[in-house]
Amino acid sequence: MQQQNETRLLQILTGNATPAGKQFSCEQLSLIGSKASVPTLIKLLHDSSTSDMARYALERIPDPAVDKALRNALTKSSGKIRLGIINIIGQRRDADAVAELGKLAKNSETLTAAAAINALGKIGGEKAAKILAEAKDKTSGALQALVCEAYLNCAGMFLEQGETEKARALYAQLNAPQFSEATRFAALRGLVQTRRENVNEFVLGLIKNSEAQTQTLGVNLVSEIPATESVAEIARILPGLSPDNQVQLLFSLAERPEDEVRQAAILAAQSQHTEVRVAALQALGKVGDASAVPLLANAAAAKSAESASARKSLYRLSGPNVDETIVSSLASAASEVQVELILAVKQRGIKAAAPTLLQMAKSPEAPVRLEAIRALRVIAEENHLPDLVELLVQAPNAAERNELQQAVIAVALLTPLEKRNSSAVLNRLKQIPPQTNAPARKSLLYVLGSIGDKAALPVLVDALQDTTAGIKTAALNALSEWPSAEPGDHLLAVAERSPNKTHQILALRGFVRLLRFESDRPSPDTIKKFGRALELAANAEEQKMILGWLADVKALEAMDLAMVYMKNEALRAEAEMAAVKIAGAVSGSYPAETRTRLQHILQSATEDTLAHLQQARAVLQQIERFEDFVTKWLVSGPYVNPDENAFDFAFPPEQAGQKKIKWQIMPASMNANAPWLLDLASVFDSENCAAYLRNQIWSEREQRVRLELGSDDGIKVWLNGELIHAHHTSRGVAPGDDIVEITLRPGENSLLLKITQSTGNWGACARLRNLDGSSVSGVKVALPEE
Repeated sequence: MQQQNETRLLQILTGNATPAGKQFSCEQLSLIGSKASVPTLIKLLHDSSTSDMARYALERIPDPAVDKALRNALTKSSGKIRLGIINIIGQRRDADAVAELGKLAKNSETLTAAAAINALGKIGGEKAAKILAEAKDKTSGALQALVCEAYLNCAGMFLEQGETEKARALYAQLNAPQFSEATRFAALRGLVQTRRENVNEFVLGLIKNSEAQTQTLGVNLVSEIPATESVAEIARILPGLSPDNQVQLLFSLAERPEDEVRQAAILAAQSQHTEVRVAALQALGKVGDASAVPLLANAAAAKSAESASARKSLYRLSGPNVDETIVSSLASAASEVQVELILAVKQRGIKAAAPTLLQMAKSPEAPVRLEAIRALRVIAEENHLPDLVELLVQAPNAAERNELQQAVIAVALLTPLEKRNSSAVLNRLKQIPPQTNAPARKSLLYVLGSIGDKAALPVLVDALQDTTAGIKTAALNALSEWPSAEPGDHLLAVAERSPNKTHQILALRGFVRLLRFESDRPSPDTIKKFGRALELAANAEEQKMILGWLADVKALEAMDLAMVYMKNEALRAEAEMAAVKIAGAVSGSYPAETRTRLQHILQSATEDTLAHLQQARAVLQQIERFEDFVTKWLVSGPYVNPDENAFDFAFPPEQAGQKKIKWQIMPASMNANAPWLLDLASVFDSENCAAYLRNQIWSEREQRVRLELGSDDGIKVWLNGELIHAHHTSRGVAPGDDIVEITLRPGENSLLLKITQSTGNWGACARLRNLDGSSVSGVKVALPEE
């Protein structure tokens, strides 16, 4: 069969085929061609219009007849065609062509000579090497560089074939002053590779050479020394080298953590040359130990050209007792050095330094205090909270007070919300007499709001009645930072009744901000609150801000509220944007209702809102594409089991009688190519876990239907509380991977899915069909009432 195909292709080449047809034939012959193809291709080779395509085929046909034909053609060709033939011979590494190539290497035409030299380098072997050895001494300039490159190739092939002595001889010839630095470096590198031992002594000899170029080449070869050989002697001669060579040598030595290297770097860090000092300090970051801490800290504090390098090395320094040395050096160091050591503590996360930094936070030097506070924000733990709170109360200025606020909050937030304890802050707040130390009281109130311990809520509410300047404002700001919606009614009361406009605005903003905690599973009351906030807003700008927050509420009622404000020309764009964004989130759960509303938006649109209209049309298209799939779900998760067996572990949603489970609306897919996808990875950022999806399917009669499922990864399904399907697997989501026949009873049917996740993508899909695959009638999908 292959022979027949070859014959047909040759017929195309000898016929009246188009250039494209001949090109195709040559490409195919390069894959299946044999000795039979050679005569035809050689003829094409001599035609300038087909020479390139013929060369392509000939180069790849693995038959000795090709080499013989090419050698014969070489003597009968000239110009561009001859250059092409030389290149093919080189690629095929035809040793029998070496003699003819040797003649052409002396050709007066530079291009021909260059091509021949290049081919000899590719072929290699003793004959080619002999020709090139002679040529390297009789050429100059670019042609000599090409000869040297070819000669290096020959040496490399000898080395690969295990003929080390032959390779060494060639490399040695090229390590001569008359050749370029690049050639000499390659030759020296080759000489290093031919040595089985004492490479360090060879490189040391190069570096000690009196000739500057050889010395530089030797420095560049230090990285070639095997890890089993010491570089101590090389490190000792570092000071005697030129600044440029010292820099390069330090760069190479930085990968060799030997004592002599470390000492050489420490000495070089005191060089009179800036570039050498920088290189030495950078090297110490890799080879240094605890003894380098003072040097690096002082250099970092010097505010010089090498400060940044010293600081970076201090941060990355490794080895025993480095952290302990950094901490123990703090007390006796100068203030500017203390700052650098504190920065290192923060960057390295040295938690054991917390007691020391609590003392440094009382330093008479402001920069030291400030950096100590910033570091404590990173390394302090819950048991340090009383000390941090006391520092906050005693803060001498606003800058440090603000930093301490953030430090106290950061440390408190290390504890999960349900276990947070603000007693240290509350106790200290009670000790401050009313009408005194307003700055400290304001800071403590703000901290209480961010911590979110329920025990602090009554204190913040009481502070709303405080008449001390700034205290009520601080309480409003604190309540606005609360990590749940609980203080919302108190803020609303201020927004509705306060005679102070500033307090009204702060309270209203805080009130709306807290409503975001209800945006995933909003109640009708949530929408009413947003409506009230829009009514209370002092101006259009405030209303626009509220509409922006409303856009995150996943409820049809929120979309309706936004559409009400489309009638206000000043708010139309923001209201439309909010409505369309909400539509994208709820379209999977309420496709028909969302479609009706979007159509209304499109009918009333103006040119000013073109971008919103495009988004609206995109949502409508999504609805049309996922109508056959079940996309209306509540979702809960992620749930993690310590032993990582999430599939078999019964989390609360599958346990009978569990009530306190947080459910939220599952957003519609944003993947235009998979509108049916329930993309759990876009909702939860977690691995080795599980999530649950639930809904209710209403059926007008009892009917037997097909539930088509896809999941990434495993899936379990419960219908009306009964486990009906389980598939422990690892796969991507594909509709219909699992098919389960189920019986829907008349009225409501509860459906619960469990989808497990290992890593990567995570999601599911579900579809209801008749047993014959047709559409199901008399079925509606709804979200369960909480």
